[in-house]
Amino acid sequence: MSEERDVEVMSLGYRIMHAVNLILFASLMVSGAMLYALEATSWFAYGIGQPLTSLLGSNTDPVVAGVQWARTWHRVVGIAWGVMITFYAVYTLLFSRVSVFDGLRKPFRQQLREAKALMKMYLLGEPLPEDVKRGIGRHNVLVGYLFILLLVAVVLVSISGVLLVYAEPLALSTGAIRLLYLLHDIGFALSILFFLLHTFAVLMPQNRPLLVAMFSSGRIPVRWLREHMPLYLREGRHEA
Repeated sequence: MSEERDVEVMSLGYRIMHAVNLILFASLMVSGAMLYALEATSWFAYGIGQPLTSLLGSNTDPVVAGVQWARTWHRVVGIAWGVMITFYAVYTLLFSRVSVFDGLRKPFRQQLREAKALMKMYLLGEPLPEDVKRGIGRHNVLVGYLFILLLVAVVLVSISGVLLVYAEPLALSTGAIRLLYLLHDIGFALSILFFLLHTFAVLMPQNRPLLVAMFSSGRIPVRWLREHMPLYLREGRHEA
């Protein structure tokens, strides 16, 4: 295989889904932060509420209007995001091969060795041992761990969020509502942690081709794949 050839690693559908998910996820984080820590984000609530009150000719306090907008937006976008994620997950499981957990199929000691080597590479700039490098496919073991973190976060925020929206029709007790808020906050915190770790990884210089591919053609040079995803290249599964 020519070293100058580009291989499609991310399909168009995958890239579109990622872009939409990124927009909705960021929107939920912003609106959720406004509701979670109003004292720190009141300036942002004011910036949204002021034009709304002026446009509608309302006498409502701009900060209150901004918070009301954030609450409504958070619920609508949250439902849309949940539906999109559910349908995409079902589609992926039924019609595509899920490779994000490939690294977790390795023996646990091998997983730990790979994870340790990858963290040394990211944090200390140490090169990967050759045996570890040869075993890295489309997704390494850290991606698998990170995806589990995202799954836990999504489950927590989704279930607790839906139950909170329908707390009154379901006649939930005050204690149950408080517990749901706690679970929602934990899920939100885990989501932020995922976002920060994911951003850190994709901004590393060695991962720049992945970042460029995600927001362009989805194609990556063979020479980069041979260095960073040799197992994936050997297996010949050139899809997202």
